[in-house]
Amino acid sequence: MKISDFRLSAHLFSIDIDYKLQDYYVNFDTWTEEQQWEKIIQEGQKILEEIQNVRPHDEARICSHLPSSYFFQGHFSQALIYAERCSRTAETIKNTELFLKGLYLQSASYRGLAGKQKEWLQEEFYKKAVELCEKALMIYTEKKQLAKAYWQKFILI
Repeated sequence: MKISDFRLSAHLFSIDIDYKLQDYYVNFDTWTEEQQWEKIIQEGQKILEEIQNVRPHDEARICSHLPSSYFFQGHFSQALIYAERCSRTAETIKNTELFLKGLYLQSASYRGLAGKQKEWLQEEFYKKAVELCEKALMIYTEKKQLAKAYWQKFILI
């Protein structure tokens, strides 16, 4: 394979992925409104397989969609897996918004899991949910203060 063939192949792969991502994002709102949770899961997982480690922002964004779909179906363990993946990927690319969303989704997943546990385990799951919310609040507050300080400095210049 010549280098030009490889470049063409990579370019066509990129165009194909762009098309699939655009199609997913365009349809996501409709699927959500129609409560097509299984469709969101199927399409999201299919795209995630193709973009893993290639498009980290899209990977984190799609991983932020899947926990809610699993949650509404009562599959809290699966919701937790994708919520954690969302946070991990978002942290890698330094996307605070998606990182915080991932923490929130993890917290929701732990609350859902708590409801399915024996009483003696429920407290541990609820405690973990609260810890995640507190962590998210701390990060949000810190980022908000940094932004405020930046704008104050900018205005004073």
